[in-house]
Amino acid sequence: MKDTIFFRPLIPITIFLMVGIAVGTWFPGLAHWVLLITGFVLIPVVMGIVKRRTLFFVIGALFCALGYLSIQPWTSPSLPSNHIIYHATSHRWKISGIVDNDPIIWKKNRIQFVLNVHRLEKKSLSLDTTGRLRVTCRVDTKTYTPDFLPGDTIRFSGKIRKIRNFHNPGGFNYERFMAFKNIHVSSWASFEKLSVTRNPKVLGVGKTILQIRQKTAAFITETLGENPTSAVMKALVVGDRDGIDDKLRNDFNRSGMGHLLAISGLHVGIVATVFFILFSVLLSRVSVFLWNGWVRKAAALLTLFPVVTYGLLAGMSPSTQRAVIMVSVFLMTFLIGRKHDSINTLAVAALIILIIYPPALFSVSFQLSFSAVLAILSGFSSLTLSKKTGDIKNRMIMIFSGFFLSSLFAILGTFPLAMYYFNQISLVGLPVNFIVVPMVGFLVVPLGLISGFILPVSQILAGLGFEISGAVLSFSLEIIHYISELKFSAVKTITPSLTELILYYGMFLLVLHWRLCSKKKLLLVSTAIFLITCVDIAYWRFDRFNIDKLQITFIDVGQGNAALLEFPCGYIMMIDGGGFSDNSVFDVGERIVAPLLWRKKIKTVNTLVLTHPDADHLNGLLYIAENFNVNSVWTNHQSVDTMGYTRFMEIIRQKNIDCPSLDSILGVHQINGVSVNVMYPSLNYRNRAEREETDNTNNNSLVMKVQTGSISVLFTGDIMAPAEAELCQIRGHALKSTVLVAPHHGSRTSSTLKFLARVNPNAVVISAGWQNRFGMPADQVLQRYRKRKCQIFRTDVNGAIEFSTDGKSYSIESMLNSN
Repeated sequence: MKDTIFFRPLIPITIFLMVGIAVGTWFPGLAHWVLLITGFVLIPVVMGIVKRRTLFFVIGALFCALGYLSIQPWTSPSLPSNHIIYHATSHRWKISGIVDNDPIIWKKNRIQFVLNVHRLEKKSLSLDTTGRLRVTCRVDTKTYTPDFLPGDTIRFSGKIRKIRNFHNPGGFNYERFMAFKNIHVSSWASFEKLSVTRNPKVLGVGKTILQIRQKTAAFITETLGENPTSAVMKALVVGDRDGIDDKLRNDFNRSGMGHLLAISGLHVGIVATVFFILFSVLLSRVSVFLWNGWVRKAAALLTLFPVVTYGLLAGMSPSTQRAVIMVSVFLMTFLIGRKHDSINTLAVAALIILIIYPPALFSVSFQLSFSAVLAILSGFSSLTLSKKTGDIKNRMIMIFSGFFLSSLFAILGTFPLAMYYFNQISLVGLPVNFIVVPMVGFLVVPLGLISGFILPVSQILAGLGFEISGAVLSFSLEIIHYISELKFSAVKTITPSLTELILYYGMFLLVLHWRLCSKKKLLLVSTAIFLITCVDIAYWRFDRFNIDKLQITFIDVGQGNAALLEFPCGYIMMIDGGGFSDNSVFDVGERIVAPLLWRKKIKTVNTLVLTHPDADHLNGLLYIAENFNVNSVWTNHQSVDTMGYTRFMEIIRQKNIDCPSLDSILGVHQINGVSVNVMYPSLNYRNRAEREETDNTNNNSLVMKVQTGSISVLFTGDIMAPAEAELCQIRGHALKSTVLVAPHHGSRTSSTLKFLARVNPNAVVISAGWQNRFGMPADQVLQRYRKRKCQIFRTDVNGAIEFSTDGKSYSIESMLNSN
């Protein structure tokens, strides 16, 4: 009985608090009703305390209500009337504020920081304001190191824009992510025009720690040079991950070592273990501590110093904060002299973190950290291990088997979350962790931290320490890189649903603790899991391969085009992939298109269509071509001298993807009862392109009519008036379509009256970016659509648009409410 959850009261309290926080996030804005209910709940709680009765579910309801209320300042904030969000317009402001955090170097050529804005100015208007603003500047970070600090005042001129999501089914909620940081607006600034005013009076602890971190990072770079070893060393010692490029990060992720780059429970736990053992050995030689039984207590107390110092030196990121709290709670159990209960300690740590910062519940690192630790504790509690130490050989076997099992349970406890958030699992994570973690954890991190501690005293000793730890780290990186290059080291995965996550963890716990269940309960639970799993598999199989409708999702990719076509019987076609000019800044394929496909359980794209090689149609396809099973690519074969197009063709060659010639794809193709008619460009387009001086790529876009029964959709790429005129001449009435995908994002150079008369659509879909700088769609074009009484759907206004037809009728739905 004493091992049940009811004899660990903090566990159910933490669970109820989590439930309340989750409900408060999904259904915000009901604080007044929850307060009223809480008032009624308090009455039986007080009565229960007076009568010394435990009202489990009543107390649970109370903590659910407290959790709901605790998250409301973030999910349903009451912003003051002078908040800068009310000045997010198309006008430029002179913005003044105080730097809130240390500058963050981002993607090599940009720097981001948060500004607490206190004044906005425009001509003769001056406003006192409040609110946090995320500022992004373009800068060459190879030649510049940010030299302004928290507390400094910055002035610049720029527009204030609201943080906005890409609205796609199951997409990442960026607005909520930033709201959890109390940031609702952003701005771009010219770095050269930033006006910085130093504030020498701000000499707080935070600023001092930041300066120490910067000096330590600079010393590591000076000692080890500009290389991957130096970059990872700075990440491990001072939490500075700016030097870790995408390739190095990918090596870590594919080898299952990505967790090493973010200072979390593993790093802090190892530091605590090393220093606790060190202090215990030293204090055991002091008789007064030994005879009074103070060794472990004093060692635990002393260990708090390097643990907290390491957290501060590492920047106290959210994952580091959680780890420091968790380890500190564990060390405090030695001081109060109580027997350590690992599960209860975990609950205490989670409870403290959620009380301090309720949005932490939705942090990926929070979920991964606690699921890993919980899986390890649960796994070991299910095993019967011998406590006999025996000789040194047996001790070593126990240590290595314990480490192996810890890694195994951690991987099993976190890989569904890795699939959910990252869509990738490493198949070599267990052996690589077994090899690399001891070297990095017990040699590199402690020695690097000690070197950082002695740096103010002796640069020679600190340099020697960093060189030794750097040599070990360099060898570890070679192992990581070699293994990550193996084709089988990692696989991309579909995204599991919430139901599937629950099923997995239910099965995981059942396998570990089946001995604790009666035969009747074991049979009941295992049967329920099996039946629900079968229903889930049947549902997704039917949804993917047995639907007899044509379904099209016009994806919200900002200023660009991307459409997912799901044919009957599971055939998949992607027409364009959106994209920005520089994928290193934001990869639309990786961040928007691929997650949508994975959530739909799609790993194979039968046909990838590139209408023309402009970046806003092409760049999002690079990630899809490289990371999905692509059978064929349709394109007009017009080459352009850009990095994106060059890389696209490289991927096609490397993966041996079929890329038929234009003459072989022109005409009608029958795909599972759906007609795909590639109508344009004509085979002589290259001769015409040579005569034209501008807009060749736009006017040579592939134009495709997709039709089933009497319902059709016309995809037009970026064609403009000349191409529209030629289409009307050579295709005539064949252009008639139910739905028109607006040419060139609704530009004023397209959608001519003659073309619209030929197509005569019932509905128009416009793919454009929110308040884009090109002014698309143009007002005069929208007027033409309205005069023809077309339904208008816009990705910038309506989010993703979902079209479905059985060939007789059709439906169009959007993520957001209509215009």
